[in-house]
Amino acid sequence: MPKKDFNELLHLIDEYESNIRFGHVQYFSEEDYLQIIDFYLEENHQDKALEAARHGTATYPYSTIFYYREADLLIKSHQEEKAISVLNYAITLAPAAPRGYLLKAEAYAYLDRYDEAMDVLEQLSEAHPDAAVQADIFLVEALIYENQEQYELMFIALQAALREVPNHQEALERLALCVELTRNYEASVTIHEKILEQEPYCYFAWYNLGQAHAYLGNYQEAIEAYEYAIVSNESFEPAYRDCAELCFELNAMHKSLRWYQEILERFEPDAELFLKIGQIYQQLENYNQARTYLTRAMHLDHMNDEVHFHIGVCFAREKKWASAIRSYEKAIQIEDLREEYFAALGEALFEKGDIEEGIEMFDKATSLAPEEPAYWILFATNLLAVGQPEAAVEVMEDAIYCSTGTELLYCRATCLFACGQRNEAIYQLGEALTEDFELHSVMFTWLPALKDDATVLSLLASFAT
Repeated sequence: MPKKDFNELLHLIDEYESNIRFGHVQYFSEEDYLQIIDFYLEENHQDKALEAARHGTATYPYSTIFYYREADLLIKSHQEEKAISVLNYAITLAPAAPRGYLLKAEAYAYLDRYDEAMDVLEQLSEAHPDAAVQADIFLVEALIYENQEQYELMFIALQAALREVPNHQEALERLALCVELTRNYEASVTIHEKILEQEPYCYFAWYNLGQAHAYLGNYQEAIEAYEYAIVSNESFEPAYRDCAELCFELNAMHKSLRWYQEILERFEPDAELFLKIGQIYQQLENYNQARTYLTRAMHLDHMNDEVHFHIGVCFAREKKWASAIRSYEKAIQIEDLREEYFAALGEALFEKGDIEEGIEMFDKATSLAPEEPAYWILFATNLLAVGQPEAAVEVMEDAIYCSTGTELLYCRATCLFACGQRNEAIYQLGEALTEDFELHSVMFTWLPALKDDATVLSLLASFAT
């Protein structure tokens, strides 16, 4: 409904509800009833929409549109038998109209009466060879296959629907789901490219093409497809969001920010949008601006643990450890199974000098994700930084039983050097160098003194040649 009609629509709803409440009978036009039904559906009041459809049939008993709307709503509320009864009457009123048969076949499909559904579709197909009806028939056929979990047949039926009507909106939407279920992403690229040859401004085809390219790792092609979807339909929000998210994942922060700002200008903002913009500014090291957007996200959803966590990250990057700790603790109060939250809190506590509490947090992080080497390494290197190399070695001893990775070997060697266990350290370093020589410089960030260690330099030289 256009904004200029919104107040008029609200007045209509008030008038309708007043009539219902007091049992008055008042004339409403067919268009009025259809707008009332649509209003309730947009507000997720399906029961009220169904009631309005029934008032429509009572007021206009020979208008099939209200019977179809009633049946459709009955199907959506899992009352298929009632829907079939309504449709049987509607079909007697308009026996040549395809809509009643399509809905009837759909109701049969949800009742698992697939043979009856197919019979209805076959009769309809013979009576209506025109492309639009054939496309709708294939669409219901796809639903039947979906209910039977025959996803490849569903895929074939949707292709057939799109051959009849290339820009069929519902078929394109169902195909997006079907491609996910079947992983037919390469076929999806081919299908949508052919559709776009015929319908170059079909925004949903561009969007599906973008989804397929993104899955296949063709990221630039995906971004271009999303952008064409946006050009074709500037009101299609999913294309903006997926394009912005893909740019974010590709570390194209300025481009991602541009798209998220477009979403902010064109659509109703939500906590997730403000969170994303905040994360981008965080990546761009503009921490004040990041906190501004993260705070907006928090106002919309104060129970969003990620928002509190990223506010903590901003404070930590500015070395405002007390503020970072408070934000991390809020995130953990909301969600206490995220290992990265405990690791970040542990690091902040170390920086603040609360070593024992920091150790507890790192213990929690490594117990939640023992297979992840990053948390073991962060734990050990923080112990090195506060002069506890023996404790760091113990952490690495636990790590090797839970996790693997070359960086873990380098970290263990570094801890052993710091603890004075040079023979074991040299052996461990040799193992790490054998696996990945190029990674060796990471040791110097953990223990800068190794840059001047003659034995280490000699060993590095021997592997470099």
